[in-house]
Amino acid sequence: MSAVVLVASTVVQVTCSASGGQCLRCDETSNVVSLLQTKLQTNAFKDGVQEASGDNAKVLAGEGVSQLQVEMKLPADATQMYLERSETPDDFFNKREAEVQPYSARKISQLSLSRGNPVSLNRDAPIVVSSCADLSHSDDDWEQQRREALKDLCADPEMASMFEVTLDPAFKEQYNKYYGDDGWTDTAWLNFVGVKGHNDKFGLLTKKMAESVRRASKHPLVIVVFGEVPLTDILSQDFPNVVLLRAKGIPENKHLSFNFNKLRAILTAKIRTGMSLDGDMLMVTKKADSLLERTRQEINKGYPFPMMPVHFLDRDPNDERGKGNFGVRREGHPEDKGWRPLQTNFLLYTCDGCPDSTMRWGQAQPSWTYWSLPFISRWLSAKMHGQTLLGVNVKSVDEDEDLLNVGLWAEGATKSWCQFQPAASFAWIDEHLIPQVGFGEWYDDPHYFPKGVPMGMFIFHGQKEVDGYAVALKVLNEKASQVDAAKPYVFNDKWYDSFAEMKKDVPDLTCTL
Repeated sequence: MSAVVLVASTVVQVTCSASGGQCLRCDETSNVVSLLQTKLQTNAFKDGVQEASGDNAKVLAGEGVSQLQVEMKLPADATQMYLERSETPDDFFNKREAEVQPYSARKISQLSLSRGNPVSLNRDAPIVVSSCADLSHSDDDWEQQRREALKDLCADPEMASMFEVTLDPAFKEQYNKYYGDDGWTDTAWLNFVGVKGHNDKFGLLTKKMAESVRRASKHPLVIVVFGEVPLTDILSQDFPNVVLLRAKGIPENKHLSFNFNKLRAILTAKIRTGMSLDGDMLMVTKKADSLLERTRQEINKGYPFPMMPVHFLDRDPNDERGKGNFGVRREGHPEDKGWRPLQTNFLLYTCDGCPDSTMRWGQAQPSWTYWSLPFISRWLSAKMHGQTLLGVNVKSVDEDEDLLNVGLWAEGATKSWCQFQPAASFAWIDEHLIPQVGFGEWYDDPHYFPKGVPMGMFIFHGQKEVDGYAVALKVLNEKASQVDAAKPYVFNDKWYDSFAEMKKDVPDLTCTL
């Protein structure tokens, strides 16, 4: 006899099997299932769902409830659970509830139910956060967009395993805090990294970045570690704001840059609204959180493309000056018109089938919402398969930044962030942000930003030495109140409390913050 729980017009039958040939029957008296918790598609019946308390658990079903999320405590020898759905008998529909009893063994949480899909319950098995096996049939927009994004990649047996992400078991508490019953976190920063061992340079840089996020942000930092070597420099007890995930590396025979893992992380981390942070970045001010809220406002069903900050380089072929003379405005050469003498922030980009630009080149710190997942998947899949997409020979595109820019141009995207991660040295915190001293016409070009690029002094980016980041963190901690109180927006030597205030002064800006 299987445990039967009524959900709308279906009966969900749960059958457990164990190793050693012993069958564990999941009925009301077998003490295997501790809690069945419904996932509501509407709020109409939220009060009809009761979670376990004390020794009993009860699930009340109702219309509007179409899928179950499961939390279980299972005996040690239970290894696998198979889930099936069948139509509800009319006479059973009137019962409307099922009672189950608790079991005091190991807790396995947040297992998605799908037809005929085996879910591993092995005590030592990794906890799978995202995989091709859990493409939900939910009507939630985020699940629909994820399903659309991954369906073709998951249909390829060679690719499917590359989109499985597991939880580092030391970070279960953080995962349960920040990820909901549907397996998603609403708003988060995202980092990707690969290391060669303990005290690896990239692991230590990532640790410094995580320390800065811990100080400045109310949102979690999700880190996806790619490859066989675990990241051991970030300890769960020191970083209550971090969720650490693990994934396979890109097979060597794909000949892809490691940086394409950034896009894999976006597709698999189950973040509804997020922004990518590289390991060589530091979050400077608490006002950086505004970037995530603005992402939610700007990227939606009507505009589903990721957004990147304006690059300090103009790479548009339409702005090319005299070949071999980049950085020098020459008299008598009209192609150099508009460039300042000795200006150096131009670097030509070309590719096979490159489209015309629709905005200035962006830097590879994309922000996205779940509406962006199909776009990211389209272009990553084309790269991984060596295909041509919208006339672009994607195989010839070498890096993630190149791919994002070319893809956005090809699909007619028009939104970009103003610069929010100025590089140079850490000195700008003391020399510019705190005393509110401007930068002049920063990163100007004759096409998109002839008067310079507006900036939000939210994040530092670009140093590669761990010791330098340690010094910068010390400054940020010692001068936290000054840093967080400073006006963060600057354009041509004038500082603003908000971007809206800046926009009033300069209404024709072609980027936003």
